[in-house]
Amino acid sequence: ENCWLDLRPYANTAPYTVNETASIQRTYRLFRTLGLRFLCVVNHNNQVVGIITRKDLLPEALADSLIKGRNAHLYALENFA
Repeated sequence: ENCWLDLRPYANTAPYTVNETASIQRTYRLFRTLGLRFLCVVNHNNQVVGIITRKDLLPEALADSLIKGRNAHLYALENFA
């Protein structure tokens, strides 16, 4: 059936955002200065393309992301097979 739940009273209608081309340094600075738990990533059309959390900026997570980025073609093949 068609059921709806209005989450507007509980949702932030103006969240902090960062452009998808923003540097890690800028993103980290936003987290630290504003005390954020998450940050929406938007494209040039202001459409949400992802969410970054505090854990994504930990050294281990950044190192893992860099490794995956350099070897993205290998991860794509693993997930395809």
